[in-house]
Amino acid sequence: MIKNLKKIKSEKLAFLFADNLKNDKIHHGFSTRFNHYNEADYLIVHQIHSDNILIIDSPIDLPFSSFRDYEADGIITNQPRIPIAIRTADCIPLLLFDHKKKIIAAIHAGWKGVGKNIVGKAVKKMQEVFKTCPTDILAAIGPCIRGCCYEVDNRVKNLFEQNGIKWQEYSYKSRVGHFFIDLLTIVIDQLLDANLNLKNIQTFSICTSCHVDIFFSYRKEGGIFGEQLNFIELA
Repeated sequence: MIKNLKKIKSEKLAFLFADNLKNDKIHHGFSTRFNHYNEADYLIVHQIHSDNILIIDSPIDLPFSSFRDYEADGIITNQPRIPIAIRTADCIPLLLFDHKKKIIAAIHAGWKGVGKNIVGKAVKKMQEVFKTCPTDILAAIGPCIRGCCYEVDNRVKNLFEQNGIKWQEYSYKSRVGHFFIDLLTIVIDQLLDANLNLKNIQTFSICTSCHVDIFFSYRKEGGIFGEQLNFIELA
């Protein structure tokens, strides 16, 4: 991974790609801070740290920018040539692909979204709307802040307890009223609980806060930040 990080920086790679999503049926990518993307080229919603999910199940005639004010943190579609995208700067970017029914999803999961299990709800939506079988879903989780750097307070603990998440299994105490938590592992477990196969889940072992020379990090950069773009598109 150190060699890969050096390559990303030296070559100023604009996107990282998950091996399990390298498929001629889709395009995808997790951007770095070296990418100067044009928002008009992607369908992006107004992210509000919710469990709201936008479903697009028919062709659209509107420009992608028409969805910019739609409040959601996930997008699911079966329509080709619509690059759905979410933006992150520490939160978890999750891309899903039902390789049999050709359904894609892009999910933004911060601690609030994880606490509300937007991940499991996205898989359930794919099942309900498009008859997806969870074992046919390929999942890729892009670079995000890791447990080494993600210190939170009792607000997180309280939300997780309200929603039945055993937060103690994913955290350790740092100081009074604060603890470090591993959201990535929680998301992987939520995918497994939604009946995905572990072999179909890929992650990047990169912490955005540890590597602000390559990625934007809200935490590390004190709120003055750019954002990674994470997209997936049916060809």
